[in-house]
Amino acid sequence: MTEPLKLTPSVLRDVAEGHGEVANLVDTAREAGGDILASVESLGPMFHGVKAAVGDIVADRSEKLGGHAARHRMAADELHKSAHRMINTDDDQAANLRNVEQA
Repeated sequence: MTEPLKLTPSVLRDVAEGHGEVANLVDTAREAGGDILASVESLGPMFHGVKAAVGDIVADRSEKLGGHAARHRMAADELHKSAHRMINTDDDQAANLRNVEQA
């Protein structure tokens, strides 16, 4: 048998932080597009076709990496929200139990 999965606010926050780190890495990779274009620009006029093709590829790459980073940021945001909801639910349930004990 497998062990049950135990999710806590801390686990959710840790996973959210991981998604945030991945988003930052993807953004760093995306920013390298400028360096790629600068390298190609140094090739000279005979390579105008290469320059145009690389420009198209870098633009497509940038768009896809931007979407990828956005998905990781959205996942991180949702995980943080879930952690907050879990904490609020636990606090509400603890308050309800205290009210029952006092009754």
